[in-house]
Amino acid sequence: MFSRFALTSNTPTSSNLISLASFTAAPLARGVLLTWETASELDTAGFNLWRGDAADGPYAMVNAALIPAVGGPTWSASYTLTDATVADRATYYYKLEEIDVYGLSAFHGPTAVTVGMAQGWRYLPLVGR
Repeated sequence: MFSRFALTSNTPTSSNLISLASFTAAPLARGVLLTWETASELDTAGFNLWRGDAADGPYAMVNAALIPAVGGPTWSASYTLTDATVADRATYYYKLEEIDVYGLSAFHGPTAVTVGMAQGWRYLPLVGR
């Protein structure tokens, strides 16, 4: 005898419920600018950013609190965060962690950036009379 009822769960088995359009890290004069854009977000609570000295880690969380999600299932969202706790002339690797409303997470990345003192600066010759 077959039942017409089935036991299911509303909890997703995978937390990868965003469509990530981009995730980049760019050096600033004093830090690293992290930007990411989602094409859509489904049941996303927010994001964490993680930084490591090597691609395979270890990684430490950059943000102090969860960055709240502002996108939705049918609209995109853009996010930025500046990591000002970096050393000059160092290469860093960043991962983006998505946290969903069920407490599950998924990682995206890594993306790498090298911080350099001369980046973003222009030197002009000294002209005297």
